Amino acid sequence: MLEVSIGPNCTIDFIDGAGAFVWFATQADCEDTFIKKVGEVVKSYGLVLIESSHVGPVEDALELSEEHFDMVTRAEQNPDYCIYGTFDTFPFHEA
Repeated sequence: MLEVSIGPNCTIDFIDGAGAFVWFATQADCEDTFIKKVGEVVKSYGLVLIESSHVGPVEDALELSEEHFDMVTRAEQNPDYCIYGTFDTFPFHEA
């Protein structure tokens, strides 16, 4: 899961949000590789990566939601894929 914020050149419409939490799936051999790959995608959309959490391999597909299962399945098809899910927006940043 990544926490992202709108950057100055953001190409994704957050409606009225300041940022969002979003799940990503990609093939990576370690957390650093994962962060590098998804960080490039996040940046390409004009977003700013604030924080990452729950980074690790998928160990039990039975415990995934339907959305997450679909994301992992699609990411397994190509090592270059970075699949993202629903953006759960929040309206403001706390000071």
